Amino acid sequence: LFFQHFRASHPEKTIQVLYMWNRQIEEMLMNGELEIGISLLPIQNNALYTKKLFTEQICCIVNSGHRLAGYDVIHFDDIIHEQIAMADENFNTYRSFMSRCEEQDVTPKIYKASDLMSIYVHVLNHNAVGFSLSTFAERFHIDQIRHIPYEDAGGVWDVCLLLKDRDRNRFLRYAEEFSGLGIHIF
Repeated sequence: LFFQHFRASHPEKTIQVLYMWNRQIEEMLMNGELEIGISLLPIQNNALYTKKLFTEQICCIVNSGHRLAGYDVIHFDDIIHEQIAMADENFNTYRSFMSRCEEQDVTPKIYKASDLMSIYVHVLNHNAVGFSLSTFAERFHIDQIRHIPYEDAGGVWDVCLLLKDRDRNRFLRYAEEFSGLGIHIF
């Protein structure tokens, strides 16, 4: 909806949506290849303006036959000795989880996945416990998989807007314009 209104109001502007890793978004913003990015906190480059948009809960996904399937909430200590399927080191979830493992002096058993479907396949095949987001859990209704809230340090994604600090005022003008249409960016 945002993009439709933006295109109608600004036909001279081009919008292209790209999906990439957090670090790539930051690099492309700094190099002038992107004007606006959506990423996850924390960001690595302090020269970028960030505005937190929303928080998304991380959940564990387990096969309905797994010993954890009856849990209402899963914590770090519940899964640390399990085989875990998760995004690779290009994603904040991986780095956050590995940092937590280092704090506890634990070496986890991890299947690194480049996409969410690979994680679900590992869980379906009883190979691992996985991580997903509550938004995806609502979309994927697979009888053999339970989505269980993960409550621990790093158990959320803080989604933010990123842009070069010098572009902040221009973007805020767009945000005000669209809030009049009932589209709230902040």
